[in-house]
Amino acid sequence: MANKIGIRVMVFAAVFFAFGFTAIASAATSGAEQIITKLPDETVAFVATSGSDELKPAFEKTVMGKMWNDPNVQTFVNSIKSEVISKIKKEMNDANSARIFDEASDFADSLLKRPMVIGAGIEKRAAGSTPSTPQADSAGAPAAKLPLFGFAIVDASSRQLEIAKAIIKFESLAPKGAIVDVDVAGQKMHWFADSSEVPGYWGFVGDYFVFAINDKSGIAIKNLRSKSGATVNYLADVEGSGDACVLYADIQKIAELIKTMAQQEEGQEGLDKIKVVSVVMKELGLADVKSLRARVGFSGQDVVVQEFIEIPQPRTGIPARLKPIDLMTFNLADSRASTATALNVDLGGIYDTVMNTIRVASPNEAYPDVDEAIKGFESKVGFNIRKDLLANFAGPIVFYSIPEGVLSDVPTGGFVLAAKVTNVKSLEKSLTSLSNFAVGDVNNVIQDSNSEVETGKNLIKDSNSEVKQSQNVVKGGNSKVKPGKNVANAKGGTGVKQNNNVVKDSNNIVRDSNAVKRSNNNMVQVKSQEIGGRTYHTFAVMPYAAMQILPTWTITDNNQLVVAMNQPLCVRAAARIKGTDRSDSIRMTAGFKKAVGELRGEPVYMDYTDSQVQFNAMLKAAQSYWPMLTMMSAGAGFKLPIALPSLSRITENMGSTIQYGYYDNKGLHKNYRGSGIEIVAAAGIGGGTAVLMAVLMPALTKSREQAQRVVSASHLSDIGKRMFVYANDYNDVYPPDLKELIEKADLPPKSLESPRKPKDFNGPSFIYIPGQNPMMESGNVLVYENPEFCKDGVNVLFNDGHVAFMEPAEFKKELEKTYKQLGKPMPAVKFGK
Repeated sequence: MANKIGIRVMVFAAVFFAFGFTAIASAATSGAEQIITKLPDETVAFVATSGSDELKPAFEKTVMGKMWNDPNVQTFVNSIKSEVISKIKKEMNDANSARIFDEASDFADSLLKRPMVIGAGIEKRAAGSTPSTPQADSAGAPAAKLPLFGFAIVDASSRQLEIAKAIIKFESLAPKGAIVDVDVAGQKMHWFADSSEVPGYWGFVGDYFVFAINDKSGIAIKNLRSKSGATVNYLADVEGSGDACVLYADIQKIAELIKTMAQQEEGQEGLDKIKVVSVVMKELGLADVKSLRARVGFSGQDVVVQEFIEIPQPRTGIPARLKPIDLMTFNLADSRASTATALNVDLGGIYDTVMNTIRVASPNEAYPDVDEAIKGFESKVGFNIRKDLLANFAGPIVFYSIPEGVLSDVPTGGFVLAAKVTNVKSLEKSLTSLSNFAVGDVNNVIQDSNSEVETGKNLIKDSNSEVKQSQNVVKGGNSKVKPGKNVANAKGGTGVKQNNNVVKDSNNIVRDSNAVKRSNNNMVQVKSQEIGGRTYHTFAVMPYAAMQILPTWTITDNNQLVVAMNQPLCVRAAARIKGTDRSDSIRMTAGFKKAVGELRGEPVYMDYTDSQVQFNAMLKAAQSYWPMLTMMSAGAGFKLPIALPSLSRITENMGSTIQYGYYDNKGLHKNYRGSGIEIVAAAGIGGGTAVLMAVLMPALTKSREQAQRVVSASHLSDIGKRMFVYANDYNDVYPPDLKELIEKADLPPKSLESPRKPKDFNGPSFIYIPGQNPMMESGNVLVYENPEFCKDGVNVLFNDGHVAFMEPAEFKKELEKTYKQLGKPMPAVKFGK
């Protein structure tokens, strides 16, 4: 049975493995265009590719293609690929599983060479048949509740023999009798012998290889036999360029399917949830979105992406808040910027839309809470978010970034934001109030820390030389030592020794308080400075200030708010924005002029990138982090190449990238043309992170456990300190239970919880041994972590205030000694598994 399940999983994986690669890959009628003519009319979503046989010549002309074919890159990729495959096979620890993996990889590689489409459809039910009352098939087995079916269709054509051989080899891995012939609409296909509950099939129909699930009636193959194509124009309003990837989704039909699923799973409660979602979508202006279409292809050295979101007029909600931008807006961006983005959005309108959506969707629950929270915040900062802040932004907002090393006076580079302001005084007041609130809020934290100093004062008692020794410590906490009750109640002996421990513990508390105070004093600082007749406001937030990230803002004479990553960059940006000469703007560069030459419509947003500069910056950053990644991976048993490949020869001819969106009467068009580096980088970072996380997971898990252990020990240390505070105030005895410390010794409630405790564990985090006092044996166990959720050991608080982590055998020995000292029987101790 296990082998049958393994074969089935690998077949599914092979198909969807192929899907993953075609989705990442995003001219005459392309292979993708041809194969989607064979889709069933019931299709609601699909992704298709023209296959590597057709795409290879065009791909090799692109910047990405040249990078991919570079020998250094191939060596680098093959090294990682080999290591990953080796790791996967090792984890499998099974020769048969490793063989299945190899066959699945070969199978997927064969499929990717030809045009392929993977999609889903909704079966048309007979009149009177509903998903909640499914019909039974001829064999008596119940039909699937949902009318949804999935499929993959490959135009095998010239590679039919190769694909057929791969399928035969793959099927041979299954146990005898696990795969049987099934009749699908008069066509002989294959399926699993024990899978009547999930009808499906795979096999050839003419030149097409088909894989389908939940499609016993053969909907997916009905158009493969006919010469006529599909009746739906899936790619209307989207032009293509080679079709490395084509995507389509019927949003309205998918929404109906979700509604059906909710009704089946949860009945009326499910429909109520869907109703709320529908209300939210309507108020946000997204309920009328009909379809999503996209095509990705290659043109010259560029990757071209065209998307279309069908949103008929009149548009409401969020879509209605986007307005056309004027390309003159890019005059605000420096010519040396690597990226520049302009967006014309009504921020106040978006705020109104979101608040109204919450009010309509949840008038009695969410909205009152959100409204109260906003009003509470507005009361603290002293301004109205909608009227005094958001309403002051009108017109396009420009954001650009200067790379490191480009400007001599600002070698670190950084970002700049420029936005037109309607009411300068109102915005200045709001931003100043926000600054004061940030600093004031931190001051409140600092004031709260004074209680620690006061508490520390109470711990130090009159014990002659011991008090004198502690005076300097208390002086640091702005406290005054006064004669008081001797914690030891004696001069000398173990009592004085115990008092020494208390004084030392107080010393730690006072030092901790000072540390918090210094940290809080330095956490947020706001400095206002006049330069060239203009005031600049700079935020210093630790630890970002150490990295030269010091956000600074000012407002120019022509009512432009300028925000930059640091003060020098803000001064430079404000000066050039105020000037009249725009020859140094990014709009006047040759790259920008070439990029905008193919603009269509009036953009509502536009992003321009100097691909060469950006990629070199990305590569430089990657090279600085790569040694650390190689060391981390090596520690986890995964060997990465020592160095990244050199790509300078390829990138020297890299051009610019532009992406933008515009409306027409049918909806929103989104276009991208450029090197494709941003797309690959996003996919590579995501995929690389996933692989690295999988490799490092054991090490990361161990690190997390160690961090949780440290936090738990810190909580026990807090408990120990509050124990002494309590004993000082209540006749030198400890409390009857730990909860008393919260009310009578100011212990934070969170200190009674161990981060190591599982969420589903109902017992206490810490176990307390009552009936003790500070004069008892210093080595007595006072509080310890509950062993029931700890398998490797527990944190233990001793009577002298120190905390230690102890393994099970050692802990039991110490616990036994404590109970012997107390003259009590030791309870049973059970460690977790």
